[in-house]
Amino acid sequence: MKSNRRNLVTLAAGVLLVALAFVGAALLGTGRGSGTGAPSGVDVIGAARAIGTGHVISAADLSVVHVDIPPTGAVTTRDAAVGKVARLDITQGKPITDAMLAAPAPVAGAKLYFTLPSGEVALNVPTGDISPYVQPGDEIDIIATPHPAGATAPGTTKTKIALKGIRVLAVGTPGTPSAGNLVIAVTPTEAEAVEFIVKNTDFTYVLRSPLDFAKPEQSTSGMDLDTFKRAYGY
Repeated sequence: MKSNRRNLVTLAAGVLLVALAFVGAALLGTGRGSGTGAPSGVDVIGAARAIGTGHVISAADLSVVHVDIPPTGAVTTRDAAVGKVARLDITQGKPITDAMLAAPAPVAGAKLYFTLPSGEVALNVPTGDISPYVQPGDEIDIIATPHPAGATAPGTTKTKIALKGIRVLAVGTPGTPSAGNLVIAVTPTEAEAVEFIVKNTDFTYVLRSPLDFAKPEQSTSGMDLDTFKRAYGY
């Protein structure tokens, strides 16, 4: 009888130990058992308030944002963002990434010539819709549509990419003679062509992807009214 009682006590103790081990493992697995479990997520730099396109970011514009998974290129220090220019509108509380920031415009314009290769000149071109997204070192293509001349009927002129792979040296800042404009590096012949485009065409420019710099240029034939109608049906 005593042997049976001892066996029951031993069995109960064994069951209790197994249960305690299971609970302990579960607590450790969730990080609640020992108190040493690492909290999920990381801290990155975000917008303390709404930041508009073209705004020069100050320390007061920034705050620490806790996220579960940081976005690609997330800024992790305030110093990496202060002084940079917002390339797009940034919502309050949103993490800031490298892609949202542009380098500030050079403050020493007299030193600009040091960045010019031999045989090239610096030329200022008027602003465009894409200006806030362009930063020094980017490359652009210029698209132009000549103004009708003389007896040329409206709609018969052709729109075409006139110049490709133009390197941007600087982006103008408000309050300067080149406010909002781009300073580009071109050859003297290209400078003449750009000046003609500015004075005699409706023009714009497009930002080139850095992934395409080493690829062969895509050939285009331009677009006039008849070509547009044939391609798009109206």
